[in-house]
Amino acid sequence: MTAGNFDLTPTIAKYLDPQLVYEVLTQAFDLINDNSSRADFANELADAIENAGGDRPDTSAIEARAKAANEALANPDDDVSRILDVMASADEHLRNDRATNGAYIREHAQVEAESIDKLFVVAKAHFEVGKFEEVVKLVDQFRRISTNYSLFLSAAWAKLASALLSQDNKGALEAINRVRDSIEHANLATPSHTLEQRLWLMHWALFVVFQVEGGLDRAMDIFVNPVYGNPNPNMNAIETAAPWLLRYIVAASILTSYKNTRDIARYASQERYRVSDPLCQAYEALYWSVDLDAASAALLQVAQVAHIDYFLAPHAAALLAGFRKQFLGVVSTVYSQMPKSQLVDMLHLKKWEQVVELLGENGELANGAVVAVSGDDEEVVQFTHQQATRKNLFEKVDKLSHRSDNAIAELYKKL
Repeated sequence: MTAGNFDLTPTIAKYLDPQLVYEVLTQAFDLINDNSSRADFANELADAIENAGGDRPDTSAIEARAKAANEALANPDDDVSRILDVMASADEHLRNDRATNGAYIREHAQVEAESIDKLFVVAKAHFEVGKFEEVVKLVDQFRRISTNYSLFLSAAWAKLASALLSQDNKGALEAINRVRDSIEHANLATPSHTLEQRLWLMHWALFVVFQVEGGLDRAMDIFVNPVYGNPNPNMNAIETAAPWLLRYIVAASILTSYKNTRDIARYASQERYRVSDPLCQAYEALYWSVDLDAASAALLQVAQVAHIDYFLAPHAAALLAGFRKQFLGVVSTVYSQMPKSQLVDMLHLKKWEQVVELLGENGELANGAVVAVSGDDEEVVQFTHQQATRKNLFEKVDKLSHRSDNAIAELYKKL
């Protein structure tokens, strides 16, 4: 089985805005051409296809849409112009209350309440032609003066997409919080709509959490942790409709040294019949079935996936090192000693010095085990566990806190 068999790009692309797809799959001309007004994207893709020896796709339709959109933006609606003019000098008069702000704008701009919604329409038009800074500005202004809560979720999505596409990772991380809050508080029509929104958020979040500092910890919060008393809505959504996202949960778990490895392995085990993913297989084998041979075999495919996956590739080296350390941690609980050569082979390394480099100066693992060469036989590795009372105490307190959070969440549901 080749690395291409594990490529999730076609699966994930269905959950992304067409402009985000360009970041991952430059060959997806049809997605760009049919669903946006980004003539620049379409022409770049058309050039690439032509340079590769293919027939140049027709870009006339998207160019016409782009021209019409830009002409409309160059001649804004009179109501929108008056609203923006008033807001440009109204900072000292605006408060934290949207209703009061909206009343002030309507009075001084001489517009009706419905005209405020036009700000969102204009923001959407700016988004379609790739003017993302304007989108963020207009969405913030809209949320400040509008009481039309039915548009707030869409506005939050617009801000997140704009932050992503302008590579404002810090802004995107903040926007993720707003989208999540909007989803949880929105009165959506059906449970399936809520499910869809959660799935979109988790897919879009991949563009941030694997790129910004602190993003990986945020990934575990988004994917695994309770939300406003709901024990695990996003994990439930993944299990229901997007089990392939488990790859990224496992990856984030490895990269952050997440404590509840058994929980993640359990999820991977539950989905083994629906998802054939090397990272999930490796984690299940290591922490659920404790099959070291299977985990070792999966490590080879983990290495392939780590280098081809768009989101994981920047972390490939750290991901493999992290998994190997976790592998050593499990080995140290199963065996008291092992031949050097066997351990090197199980880790798919070439020489013992690579294991030493992996362990660092003190040779200590996260579980307190120390890996060292036997004094009697230099070809044998000894695993000894130090007394780490203080460390173990903190870990127990952390687990107790996690259980308490879950118990409170369950109680909240019953109230």
